[in-house]
Amino acid sequence: MRRLFFTTVFFFLIFLTQGQQATKTVTIDGKRFTAHHDQWDFWIINSKKDTVVKLEPAFMDFKFSDFNKDGYKDLMLDLGGNIPDNYRLFLMFLNIRRSVK
Repeated sequence: MRRLFFTTVFFFLIFLTQGQQATKTVTIDGKRFTAHHDQWDFWIINSKKDTVVKLEPAFMDFKFSDFNKDGYKDLMLDLGGNIPDNYRLFLMFLNIRRSVK
């Protein structure tokens, strides 16, 4: 009986800790970025494994899309709620090599 109890508790805890997770890769201006989101972390790293963005995971999902049609992918965060696909713009990857005259 004790074994059944502990097995049930074990599987219940595993079920609770199995959160939603996603890893997506995007190429921006010829550079590769990888983003990972789970219940504990959200981060974006570049191809050299340097952390570019690190956030608390206070949102449900994320996607990269060209929000302002400038040719560069922007980071969109889904805050959740009862409206599906309700994304908020978080960060725009800008072209750093633009010349300033």
